[in-house]
Amino acid sequence: MTRREFRNVLLGTAGLAVLSGCKSRIAASASDAAMGDPYQCGKCGHLIRSTEDMTEKRCPRCYAKAMKRISEEEMATALHAD
Repeated sequence: MTRREFRNVLLGTAGLAVLSGCKSRIAASASDAAMGDPYQCGKCGHLIRSTEDMTEKRCPRCYAKAMKRISEEEMATALHAD
């Protein structure tokens, strides 16, 4: 593989990742305790806060019905781990 081929493959892969809409694992509201109760997806680990019950709702990142309520301590640990 030449340098030019490698660059084209790398740019193609990076473009695919950008165009696919990779969502962050941590929602923008996750660090603000005033936004509601903390929830975490059991499939992809997405962290979010919501004032409504999210246990029966789908994850906004992977669309799985795996949201579970977590404690403030678990949320703080997960936020500082990333």
